[in-house]
Amino acid sequence: MLIIMFSQKLLVFLFASLIFLFGCAAPPGSLERGEAVNIVPAPVGEISSDDRAVFEVDETECESGENAVPQVGFSWKWGEIDEAFCDEKVLDETQFSICLLKKINSFIENRAQQTSNAFEFEAHLMRVKFSDDFRSDFHDYYTNVNFLDTPSFYKDGEIGEWFSDTQKFVFGATEILTPGKYMVTVTIPVQESEQLTVEFEQLEIEGFANNAFYYLNFNGDIGQTDTGVQRDSYGLGYNSIGDAVQVGNEFSLSSANFGEGSFSLDVLKLTGHKQLNLDRDTRGIVLKVAAQPQGTKRELQVSFSMATPVLLQASASSISNARSVDLLYNSFTEGGQEFFSGESLLLWQPLDVCLDFGGRNEWVVDSRNEGDPPSFVIHNDLSSLPSNQRIGGNVYYKTVVYSEGVFTISPIGISKDNRLVREGLEFKSAVGSAGIGQKLPMIGTFNVHFNYLNDNYSNFEEIFELLKDGIVCIEKKGNQNRLETTIRWNEPKLFEFIGTQLDVAGQNCNKVSETELFNALNQSLSQVSSELDELEQLIAQEPVQVTDEASAQRAVAQIRTILAGISDELDEIGLIISREPTRIQNAEEAERLKQTIKSSLDEINSELDEIEQVIAGGATRIEDQQAAITQTQSIDNSIDEISGQIAEIEEILQR
Repeated sequence: MLIIMFSQKLLVFLFASLIFLFGCAAPPGSLERGEAVNIVPAPVGEISSDDRAVFEVDETECESGENAVPQVGFSWKWGEIDEAFCDEKVLDETQFSICLLKKINSFIENRAQQTSNAFEFEAHLMRVKFSDDFRSDFHDYYTNVNFLDTPSFYKDGEIGEWFSDTQKFVFGATEILTPGKYMVTVTIPVQESEQLTVEFEQLEIEGFANNAFYYLNFNGDIGQTDTGVQRDSYGLGYNSIGDAVQVGNEFSLSSANFGEGSFSLDVLKLTGHKQLNLDRDTRGIVLKVAAQPQGTKRELQVSFSMATPVLLQASASSISNARSVDLLYNSFTEGGQEFFSGESLLLWQPLDVCLDFGGRNEWVVDSRNEGDPPSFVIHNDLSSLPSNQRIGGNVYYKTVVYSEGVFTISPIGISKDNRLVREGLEFKSAVGSAGIGQKLPMIGTFNVHFNYLNDNYSNFEEIFELLKDGIVCIEKKGNQNRLETTIRWNEPKLFEFIGTQLDVAGQNCNKVSETELFNALNQSLSQVSSELDELEQLIAQEPVQVTDEASAQRAVAQIRTILAGISDELDEIGLIISREPTRIQNAEEAERLKQTIKSSLDEINSELDEIEQVIAGGATRIEDQQAAITQTQSIDNSIDEISGQIAEIEEILQR
């Protein structure tokens, strides 16, 4: 391997010499000593001449399990950073330096068995910078502050002296701008006058550059002073920290960390009922990291809460004469003290295809007037509905309550025409249920590690344990300008803890009939065909121009709206299939047909994009106009195929 590397370096040297002789620049992607590594493989394994890592990620499907856990470690102790840590974790400056120095010591101790004065190893690196100030802070911390954990080969030997001497110990690239896998080549000096050099070669960035966790180079307590961290051209500086945030077992962020670094990290601890439950931007977030991969800004949001899945059941035998049906419940209580939070307390979602008392299936935000208990409004005014659309029976909603301490909710009853009726309302969770006059505690999921009373998570490592178990999940989105990686509560998994109650509710709720669903689907398909006919006529009015662009655009928008409705109705059919697979023969075939239709809808939307471009351009070329007409006809044919596939699904469900 070393002979091959030597040959490769010799060829690079000869090539570079020729370029120099002819007055050209260095080859793209080559690394000069002291320059930043800021490159992209194209393909992976090759060095590109691009200046920046270019990527886009939209992994918004929340994933969990062992492979979903970010490979970062929250220890900066020599004794805990072992060979497995060095091989598996994505390292910041401090962690990499400890791994590097341990490998150098091992190489020197076994020098008699070595055939060369160089060795190499692979390392996963964050975006890091080995500035002179970092090396000075590192050396001071491990020889004067936390020296009890520092091995003697560093604090008492020549390796520590080398590392603190920037002329003796030289990093070939002082900055790594793209997180990824790197080959590290270390050359050990033989003569006193020689340097110890560390060179980097980028191997891979896929899976690294698009994860915001790999831009958080905490570096533990390196650079910490009495007035906060003071880091020159490396690591994180901290801002906007309120309550202390525990990162690892022995490392936390607090106001004591305020200070300067190469990157600025704003820390927000999510707290209070509004942020945890009602704010759509923060609800359900456990840990969120945002970064400017090519800039210096970093953001971190974290909450330390319990998650309790809750089912609400409301019953009404007859409401034909009712103006409205409001379900009331007491506010949250903590330590026996009642509190309110703005105008509402919780956000509820319907069960699958279950209907409310007004025959609808809609998300509901509870509400209240000042001085009144919170009111869960099933439907505020039924008087506008015909009598035959007002239904009684059972209505179910579900939610997850996020709480920092022990909270309780207590149902009151059902209000009919402003009268309180003491019946028909119940809350259920994994640990019990509560009817009228009873309290239901919000204490997480029964006996689940890190999400149960007195055993909820307290640091990032425990959050990662929840991620392994699927109780929380992770999603990534963004690009090289702004990247977000979010760990949030996995609500579908949480609802499994009340799965039995949900199954019973699904069997007993008022739900839309299959016949109504298919009638609605067929009506929607007919509407699309009519809109397509109108659109084709508008495009074909003149040989070279769409004369009524506004009407054509309206037709396209209407088609898109109808297609979205078809997609939603297909989802409801999918829920019927998944909920009753034993009743439905050939359920797998029905699901396959549903997915085929979904794909066809995506293709139709793409064709509509092209038609819109023609319309916006006025169809000034006859070939464009003809192409748009052909596409409308193609969509019409697709609608006919979809109609046939829906008929097949209906037949399967009716067998």
